[in-house]
Amino acid sequence: MALVLAVLKRFVVGGFVVHVATTLIPGRRRRQIGDKGVKAATDEIGPPDQKLRDPFTDPYFDKPTSLPQKIRLVALRPLAVWRWTMLSGVTVSYLVVANAVVMVVRDQGKRYKILKPFTRTYLSRVSLWIMGCRLHIDGLENLLQATASPNAFVLTPNHVGILDFWLLGSVFGPCCVTAKADIRKVPLLGPLAEGLGAIFIDRTVSAEGKTEMLVQRAKARGAGRTIAPLLVFPEGTCSNGEGLVKFRTGAFVAAGDGAAVLPVVLQYRTHSGMSVGWTGPLSTFDHFNRIMHEWYYHAEVRVLPLYRPSEAESADPALFASNVQCAMAEAAGGLTLYNEFSIAQAISREQTHEDLRIQNKINKKKKKKKKNA
Repeated sequence: MALVLAVLKRFVVGGFVVHVATTLIPGRRRRQIGDKGVKAATDEIGPPDQKLRDPFTDPYFDKPTSLPQKIRLVALRPLAVWRWTMLSGVTVSYLVVANAVVMVVRDQGKRYKILKPFTRTYLSRVSLWIMGCRLHIDGLENLLQATASPNAFVLTPNHVGILDFWLLGSVFGPCCVTAKADIRKVPLLGPLAEGLGAIFIDRTVSAEGKTEMLVQRAKARGAGRTIAPLLVFPEGTCSNGEGLVKFRTGAFVAAGDGAAVLPVVLQYRTHSGMSVGWTGPLSTFDHFNRIMHEWYYHAEVRVLPLYRPSEAESADPALFASNVQCAMAEAAGGLTLYNEFSIAQAISREQTHEDLRIQNKINKKKKKKKKNA
């Protein structure tokens, strides 16, 4: 037992020292996240008749893994194991404490008030530090103005990957999200989501029914101020982070009458050049695991001013969505607008990636059976 404790102590302390070393290494300026977006947009758009790059591809992952990359992954494996261990401990302990708060405190506003600082610091920022994230937040004055406003608002960030939830949590604390009805049955996670007012959507619910549920929650008294704000990703899917996919109108229908939207731009830059976007055939675990193997990465959260719709925008949600999308692209330094890709194409590409993930899982099982045979 003493030997096990000694090994565990060295593992934790050693991993901590290595992780601190990664944060002390000077990186490139954080402003270059936005500059990179301008360059990508300029190079890829070109003339109007030139074909745009697919926003659902990861150029880094599509190339074969080179020998230096393989060596880097092997060298960083101990750091990744340390990160997985620490992150698991933080996540589980947060879920236990948060569920205890939900069980004891019955008022939703008081729950939000208690869990907001706990989520921002312990769950989000500590977890991001463990994962090697150099976080930069811009536009906090816009958030203060939005929370001081009597209007309820809906958060409308772009969607890149799994890390988005940690980044948003580091600024806004716990958010009200839409989730599948099955999530309600997940231990710890389901009761917490229900306690924070999550919208559980059954597959049998029509599109009009889903929109009506969003409208009711968006206009809830104190949404974003005294209770958790409604969070909706208007793109409806993940992209590679180089641009913005055409926005769906659900969030803007919900905010079109008496509410407003708070646009948020999320941008990443990794040390290796890998995209953080979950756009390929990797499973959730594999995608997250390769992020854990990054030496460090930069992440930027840019909160834009509260956007109140005009009369024309309230009457036309598509116009409202388009104007907010343009404002987000401009604020981020000129992100590419991939409006040529319809919502149907985005859903089709997402289904293709899901099919590839299932096929990869089947292939892995077949290889495992062959080895055991």
